[in-house]
Amino acid sequence: MTEADLNKMAQDALAQQSDVSITNVRVDLQPGKIVLSGRTVLGFFPVNLEITATLPVVNGRPEPQIVGVKLNGEESGGFIRTQVVNMIQPYLEQFAQTDLDLYVEKIVITDDEILITGQYR
Repeated sequence: MTEADLNKMAQDALAQQSDVSITNVRVDLQPGKIVLSGRTVLGFFPVNLEITATLPVVNGRPEPQIVGVKLNGEESGGFIRTQVVNMIQPYLEQFAQTDLDLYVEKIVITDDEILITGQYR
């Protein structure tokens, strides 16, 4: 799956969601991680959002983990980080649970694609 594929999937998914308040979404693959960026509103304030996630394999399935949240370029913590994670995590999990009919053994994220290896079930 290429970075271009992921960007198209993200745009298509957002177009189908009426309750998502993130615009200008961009997926940037970097070695070992996925960086999602966009614009959202927290409270009354518009902010630039950047989420960094990894995709470890657990029991033959990808399990996305959010490892970083930045708002306007600054690491976020506490309540705001929790709020952002709760907003994004379901979409990452939905993406990761796409039925590949594959027991995933390994996921490698490069700077332009995600390589998944495993065995058909």
